[in-house]
Parts: sequence; C-alpha cells; structure tokens
Amino acid sequence: FISQYECTVVATDKNDNVAINKTFEKKFILKEFEKTNSRSDFIYLNPTFKIKPGNYVFKVEFRDLNARKSIYIKKKIKVKDFRKKRILISDILFANKLIKDSDGQIRKIIPNIGKKYNNIHKNFYAYFEVVSREKTEKFEILYEIENFKRDIVQEGKLEFKSKRNREQVIINLGKFNLYSGRYTLFLSVRAEKGRDDTKKSFLVYWVGVPNTEKDLNLAIEQMRYIPDAKKEIKKMKKLPFEKKRQAFIDFWKDKDPYPETPTNEFLEGYFTRVANSNELFTTPITSQEGWQTDMGMVYILFGPPNEIQRHPFEAGSKPYQIWFYYSINRSFVFVDEIGFGLYRLTGPLRFSNYEVLRF
Repeated sequence: FISQYECTVVATDKNDNVAINKTFEKKFILKEFEKTNSRSDFIYLNPTFKIKPGNYVFKVEFRDLNARKSIYIKKKIKVKDFRKKRILISDILFANKLIKDSDGQIRKIIPNIGKKYNNIHKNFYAYFEVVSREKTEKFEILYEIENFKRDIVQEGKLEFKSKRNREQVIINLGKFNLYSGRYTLFLSVRAEKGRDDTKKSFLVYWVGVPNTEKDLNLAIEQMRYIPDAKKEIKKMKKLPFEKKRQAFIDFWKDKDPYPETPTNEFLEGYFTRVANSNELFTTPITSQEGWQTDMGMVYILFGPPNEIQRHPFEAGSKPYQIWFYYSINRSFVFVDEIGFGLYRLTGPLRFSNYEVLRF
C-alpha cells in the first residue's frame, strides 16, 4: 500500500513579507492494510529553516496526494534574538521519547504534538535548550507546574555549569503523577548576569479505568451527562474505593459495543471527548474546566459539530454561536450573556423525556 503526501510551509513577518516558502513531498509504503487505518502509527517530520529573529505567522498545509484531501494549520511564532541577552531559554517541546547518542546528547526527539499525556505512557518529557555566551556559565533553572486554578502542584530547581554555549535540558513530567486536568509549566533560567523565562500548557488525562481515588471520583462526576446514569452515579459515590472502581468497570462493560476486543471503545470515546473539551473550552475567567461548560457538555455528548455559525458582532444582539449536527438533525444555540466568551446553552438539553444534568 503506497501513500504520497506533500507539505507546504509558509512564514510571513509582521509586514507580510515571506520569510519561508518551501514544499516537500514524500512517499511511504505499508505492507499491511491494517496499518493504513492505524491511530497509533505516525510519521515524524523534522524540517529545518534558517530565519531571522522576529514575530512570524506560520501556515502549514498537508496534502494527501492519493485521497486529494488537505489539512491546514496557522500559528504565530516568536523567534528569539539570541544575540541580545547573555543567557536565553528556548521554547518548550513536549516529547514522548528522546534518543541520545554516545555522548549523552539528544539525537532524536519523538514529539508529543497534542501536548497531552496519559497513563499509558510512562514518560512525558519537557525538552528545552539554554543558550549562553560563555561556555563556563553557571546557571539554575526554576520550574513550577500550575493547575487550571493556578495552584502550584510541583516545583523544583536544576543547577548547571555549562560545558558548551547550548545546553540541552530535560524534565520528565511523567514522574510527578499528575491528576487529570490542564496544567502550565513555567520555566525561569537565572545566571549571574541575566535571566529569561518561558511557559507552555499541557493536558493530562487517563485511558481506561482510573487507578487513583481522586481520578476515579472525577471520572464518576464527569459521567453526569450520560442519559439515565444518575442512579448509578449516586450509588457509586457511596461505595469504598475498590467497590467503587468495580462498579465503574461494570457500568462501562455493559456499554462496550465490541466486548470481544480488549478496548472499550465507548468508554475511551467518551473520556477522550472530556479531555478534548478541557483543551477547547477551559477559560481562566471562571473556575470551571472545559468539561463543565455548556459547550463542553454538548461536545462530550455529540462530538465536534458538523458546522459552527459564529455571530460575535451583530447589531442589537449579544454574541452567539449555532452548532449544527446534521447526522442527528439537531442544532444548539449558545449565547454569551456578559460578553466575556462564557457561552451558555439556550434552554435545557433533553433526550426524549430525560434532561441532562448540567452545571
């Protein structure tokens, strides 16, 4: 089975001048048909570009030349000027795997593109580089991990005496046993005559059955949107941990569409949408996570909509959105009543005679 793809990368500066415009094409061959539909296998691309310091807009288009379909992403990126400071810290790259050479230097990085970590992987790395003018520069790195409520859940310090102008630094976030939720990693590098800071957010979620009581209690609470699950949830909450965990397993086992397979597709699909809703709809304006919002509720139950109509600035009307689900012939209207992006569903969400329990 042969597949061909083409990727185009375009970067423009603040004056819309094109700094990068490159296209590359690649072909790969698979011997097994099952691999063509795999969700775990991937191809790692690592193109490099020379570009001056500044603020850029990167546009990347990936085209499947066989299916003639394309995906497109757009992102703002700041390229730091490493000549202006005595010491600088790079952007953070999250990775699932790091391969080192005989000298201990990172030779290959398997990135975690989605910035998501789950309990299936033992390691989840934060990789970054510190650039200094002097090879003998002494510096320390302070790190903090905050949850979505801005509480510090982990912090620490790393000390280095640089042997080269560019030092590779790794922090294994997987060792911290973080609970499900959104976090932000803050880094600060400090030397005798300079400092620099950076940060990046990431998501932690679990796959399968939770192993900790805190994650299990959260998972049970997140089941509140499932039609007719109210009684089961109430019973589970009263049980001790081991019986609660077994009741959780039994509940989802009854809903497994393919019990002959080792994976419960219904369970994983539901909680994957919970994780995605946290990434899409969590906002610092409120203390709610994304799954607790009205948009998160609809997303968890029905997945991403087929179409979204956005109406942010219509005269005489508050901002609103309409989500269309053509396959089930339903639409949902969300209104931002106070003007801060807090969209609420107009009216209750019902399944025949059942009303979904919302926040």
